[in-house]
Amino acid sequence: MADSVKEPLYRKIMNYLIDIIESGELTEDEQVPTEAELAERFEVSRITSRRALEELRHQGLIYRKRGGGSFVSPKRAASKAAHAAEATDRPEMIALVLPCEATVGKLSDYIQGANNYLENKNYFLTVRDTGMNLEDEKNVIEDLVAKGVKGIIFYPFSDRDNLQLLYDLHMARYPIVTIDKYFESVPISYVVSDNLDGGYQAAGHLLRLGHERIAFICSEGIESATSIRNRYFGYCRALKEAGLPIDPAIVVMGVRRLREEWLRERRIDGGLPKPVMEPHYKQFMKELLRRLIDQRVTAIQTDDDYIAVEAISAALELGIKVPEELSVIGFDNIELSTHIEIPLTTIEQNSYEIGRIAAEIVVKGIEAEAHDCHKIIQPVKLIERASCGKAVVEAMKGGGGPESR
Repeated sequence: MADSVKEPLYRKIMNYLIDIIESGELTEDEQVPTEAELAERFEVSRITSRRALEELRHQGLIYRKRGGGSFVSPKRAASKAAHAAEATDRPEMIALVLPCEATVGKLSDYIQGANNYLENKNYFLTVRDTGMNLEDEKNVIEDLVAKGVKGIIFYPFSDRDNLQLLYDLHMARYPIVTIDKYFESVPISYVVSDNLDGGYQAAGHLLRLGHERIAFICSEGIESATSIRNRYFGYCRALKEAGLPIDPAIVVMGVRRLREEWLRERRIDGGLPKPVMEPHYKQFMKELLRRLIDQRVTAIQTDDDYIAVEAISAALELGIKVPEELSVIGFDNIELSTHIEIPLTTIEQNSYEIGRIAAEIVVKGIEAEAHDCHKIIQPVKLIERASCGKAVVEAMKGGGGPESR
């Protein structure tokens, strides 16, 4: 009885279909029940019924007609050994789903880490990006499952959305691992950086340099992603341990959304090409910096390097010396951080190792049908460069204030 309870739902569907094929109830080239029919019969999601059909297609027991459903394969008497040999020789596909193009930031490191693990495991990696669009994210994952991809490494755009899809995949025991973020309400495996410690290290570095008015700027709201949320919590923890208050006036949540609102207020079309938008983006950042400096801010901590780079560029145009008058620290250690006028101090993530471990967990889920919920947190480290210096509070007062710049 215990064994039957533990049997994955998709396998129950597979066994049912195998039984009606083997018994002759369904004959060669006869259509098998559809995804929808099987989902209704077994009271499961269509993801679960789809996986059962994909497994049978992979075994050669059924075949698919585009737009016409699935049918019993001819020559069913072919030996199971032949099917097994074919399955063993043919590389299986695992997908890496990213929120944007792999050229952004250090996303290519995730790919390299996963690829290097998979290259000798008879798997190959396909990479898809979702354009930071939640509906496309859902469609991409459903399409990959429907096409028989054996497992997915998933870098979500947000950890608040597409929860039902992920829950269905979990119930279907589909091998999926998230990276960068994790879903607190869905028990699926994840491999992430120690974002809490990263935020803590960044703020701690600025505190040791004597800064007390440390602004925190994040790309999205902390409610949208565990990665951003934990970086902010690390910042809060460091300030609290130093006996400093968290000042909402110098915490900027969702700077990209604020920038879009700023553009709309000025009736600037945000859809124009990036080179056209750059001056507007810089003007927005200048105004933000003026406001923060007016609040006696001497250091800025960001949740990603791109914002930090923008802040340094805007500060220099305002005549603010970095790091003599304003220190800036990022998060990620992207390649660009070493090639700007003031090389960026930042927190480095081991994206390569995250990709490698995620691929390993997916493969184990495929081959051993091990569906334990792995919670892997990878350490981060502080990379010191030239964008942070000792606090000189008086430098930003009087004649050096933002009004004079």
